[in-house]
Amino acid sequence: VPAVKETRTDTIAPKERSAPVVKKEQPQPIGIRVISLEQFTRLVQEKRTLILDAREPEEYSKGRVPGAINIPYLSVDQYFEKLAGYPRDTLVAIYCNNIMCPLGRGLAEFMVELEFKHLLLFEEGWDRWEREEMPIEH
Repeated sequence: VPAVKETRTDTIAPKERSAPVVKKEQPQPIGIRVISLEQFTRLVQEKRTLILDAREPEEYSKGRVPGAINIPYLSVDQYFEKLAGYPRDTLVAIYCNNIMCPLGRGLAEFMVELEFKHLLLFEEGWDRWEREEMPIEH
């Protein structure tokens, strides 16, 4: 008589593990690097970088970083030919109002599409520049 094999029905299923929580940083598009106030200040002082102000013309006319050119992101299509005239390897630093302002990042991403390769984003922007009492052009 062959032996009957018992199967256990009281086994405990393995405890399900939840995936570890990984904090994801906002991905930086290729070619865009966020810079600090100190880095931005050095670039402005060296005058070897194209500084772009992505704010609206009304804000730009009230005050801007010395040497900055206004390319308002909300009407960037009107400035396509102007931007297209710069060499794609130009070092470009972009700012808008502050870290919550999407205009600077929007302009930088637009310039990535135009194949600019060296884009710097000063996310703290005009608000920080003004708060630190940095030089202002009117």
